[in-house]
This record gives sequence, C-alpha cells and structure tokens, in this order.
Amino acid sequence: MAISVFGILLLSIFYYSTWTVNYKYSIAIDSGSTHSRVILFRWKADKLNNTGLIEEINSCKINQGIASYVNNDDNKVVDDIFKCIQNITVDLKIKNESLYVYLAATAGMRLLYLTDQNLATKILDQIRNEFQKSGMIVKRISIITGQEEGMFAWIAANYLSGTLFSNKSIGILDMGGASAQIARAIRSKDKQNDDDDENYKQIRLFGNEYLIHTFSNLCFGSEQALYRYIRLLISRHTDKNNTINVACFPRGYQTSSTKYPINNNVCTEMKSESANTNNKHNEYDLIGTGQIEQCQKDIDWLLNRQKCEENFKICFKNITIESNDDYNNQQMNLFYAISTYYYETKVLGFEKLENISRQQYLNEYKRLCTKTFDELNNELRIDIKYTSNKCFKLPFIISTLTNIYKFNDKTWPLLKFAHDVNKTYLGWITGMMINESNEIASEQPIIYFISNVIYWAMIITFIMIFIISVIIVYNLKIHRKIGKQKRVVHNTFV
Repeated sequence: MAISVFGILLLSIFYYSTWTVNYKYSIAIDSGSTHSRVILFRWKADKLNNTGLIEEINSCKINQGIASYVNNDDNKVVDDIFKCIQNITVDLKIKNESLYVYLAATAGMRLLYLTDQNLATKILDQIRNEFQKSGMIVKRISIITGQEEGMFAWIAANYLSGTLFSNKSIGILDMGGASAQIARAIRSKDKQNDDDDENYKQIRLFGNEYLIHTFSNLCFGSEQALYRYIRLLISRHTDKNNTINVACFPRGYQTSSTKYPINNNVCTEMKSESANTNNKHNEYDLIGTGQIEQCQKDIDWLLNRQKCEENFKICFKNITIESNDDYNNQQMNLFYAISTYYYETKVLGFEKLENISRQQYLNEYKRLCTKTFDELNNELRIDIKYTSNKCFKLPFIISTLTNIYKFNDKTWPLLKFAHDVNKTYLGWITGMMINESNEIASEQPIIYFISNVIYWAMIITFIMIFIISVIIVYNLKIHRKIGKQKRVVHNTFV
C-alpha cells in the first residue's frame, strides 16, 4: 500500500517536472479609421503544421485611429499605444525582448497616404522607431491593403468557427469607417479571368492551401459614405440661403456642414469642379427632416454605380454573392457581417441578430427614424454624436447589402450579424496574427519521457494496487479478529 502511494507521488513529480509549455507572445495593433485596438496574443511555440494556434489574452482600445493624430502632438499617438500595451501586459512575466510587435493600419491611413504620403510615412516611422527603442521585436508596421484586410477577417472567422478544415467555409462582410470588404474561399476553377489578380490571395494555413477572393471598396465605409452624402446635398444646393434640408437626419437635429471633413478628402471629390469648390467658400446649416423615403432615394443614388462614376472620382464595384442555382443546391456560404454591420444593427434591439429577416430590419429602422431627434436619443440612450447619424447608417447598411452585394429575400438568411465567435472577438487582426505566425520559426516540441496515455495508465494501475492492498489488509484484519474470537471461545469451554 505504501509502495503504491509512493509510486503515484514519484510518478506525478517526474511527469509534471517535464510538463512545461513554451509560448510565443505578440502585441498586435489594429489601427482603424475611427479607433485603434491593441491586443495581446499568445500561441504554443511548436505550432501546428507551421501555423500558430492563436489565443487572445487581453486587449485595450484607443478611441481614435492613428491617422487622426495628424493635427496633434506627434508623440501622443505613441504615448497612447504604449499606455495600452502597459495595461495589457502588466501581469505578463516576460521581457520586451521576447514580445513580437505588429501594427497594421487600415483605410484611414490608406486615405491619408493618398492625400499626404510624406505625413503617413512620418507617422509610421515614428511608431516604428519608438518600438525599436523599447526593445520589442518589430515584425510589421505598415498600411495593409483592403484585400489583405478582407482576407485576414476571413481567416479569423473560419479559425474561430472551426471551419478551416471543413469543405464549407464561412464568408465575411466587414465594414469600417472608411472602407467595406468582402471575402470568401473559392475553387481555382471559379476564379474570374476579368478580375484583378490582387483580389485573389493564395494562403497556406495549418498545412492546407486556400484561395481567397477578397475585395475592398474604399470610401464606402459608414463614415466616408456619410461625408459623400453631405457633399452630394451641397452640390445640389442652388438656393441663395445657407440652409440645407437633410432627409437622413432625424427631425429636430441641426448642425453645421463644417463638422464634416469633406474638403481635401479624396472620398468626397467630385468630377465637377464647381461641385468641389461650392463648399469651400460656404458654411451650411444642415437641418434634419427625417424623410425616410427621400433618404432612401439619396442613398440609392449614392450606391448607383452609373451615377457614382458620373459624379465622384472614386466609385465602387458590385459583387454578386452567389447565383440562385447555388442557393437552391445549398452550396452558398454563411456570411458573418462584422464591425459596423454589427454595431449599427445592434441598436435595432433584436435579441438574436442572426435571425432577423430583411423585412424586420426595414420595419424596425423605419420605426426608429420616424421619431424626432429627442425621441430617438431618449430611446437609444447613446452618445448624441452617434444618434444623429443612425438614420443614415442603418439604411446605408441594408442598401449596401442589397445594391452592392446583391443580397435578396432568399439569400438574406445567410447573413449573421456577429461581434464574436465562441466568446472571442471577431476581428481581422486575429486573422493577420494567425497568418503572420507562419513566418515565425517553430521551436522543437518538448520530448516527454512519459506520454499522457502511459502516465494515466500507470496512475490507474497504482490506484488499483492501492485499492487491492486496502482490501487485502482489511480481510487479513478480519480473519485475525475471527481467529482470536475462536481461540477465546475454545479456551472458555476447555
């Protein structure tokens, strides 16, 4: 019995002394047009078929993107990022020299790069220099393309959903403040010859090859679309007064056109020089009228490709999700609609966003947007600056899905408005980190003298020996006691 107890103790000490897991850690920064998100990731150093099994440990949010720092102190962008990093690594017992750093800027910086290449480069160089001074391992500080952003979101969605190894993957719809992306896996034979090669990405994850069709529409994120709308209204304004009625703003809301960055903005540039100069010399009072039908007509105009190409310098491309035949054959993908799609739709108040129909969406947004600004603000109870834009963004989202991506009543059930998968935040930055882990060398796995199976088999064996020993000892004691009783009885009669 003592031997079995000693055996279990010795075996456990020996086993757990070799049971150590080496992890790699990284800081990944998603620098969007409206905010930045700093995330601490880790993965086992030996990886799986050369790709890391990424796990999010902690995160921190900065309420602006790095492009918005252009008018501020140059050091503030770095200070805010480092404060975030300090907050999420405070309990991490590793040195900076062991931390990999990635910063990927999206459409906000893509627009800044188009407007002022030198300034965009200066911001990135400053961030890179500060990280290098900190001793961290700088792997990537760059502006990613819209196609990369869509591809990374696809990786994240399918990794978190566990569909990377299945025959039917999940598509992704991602909208930020300045751009909108769509990505899905396709077969090589489905590649369109008339499409740009940059819209196709061949990637290798966990030993498997994937061909991703990914497309991005710059200037068609929710914020830049709103600025285009304001520019459109100003270009139409012919009255001598400086008051413009805005159908997509709720009744009772009033603001100034100077609030919106529509000058020196490549997204709002129109082909007519008079339309571009009309706003530069005037300030307009924008008066919300809450006219839902007129608002829808204005948005449909913005998303009409012919009118768009005739009037704006930057336009969009229509993407048809699948054919009806594919739908009837049940070959269509489920699509996660994330980021702005989720956050804006969330205010509609549906308990389960994945189950709402297109008609339910329309009915609820129309119910909200017939209210005055004060009524809407009291019901939603969110920041006033967000309330004022809701009745533009909600119809813009549904029109984007139907006009650009061609979702209809039959294909709408394939949409799932999502924020997380299996309680993990669903964002493209996770997909980027999974993809980047391919470039970090694996470490040799620890060779254990005792495998899990052998360890537990021996533990069970020792436990059985212990139980049998207890039973034997107990039986021996019983037999001895009975023997003593028999001798006492015998001696009494004798």
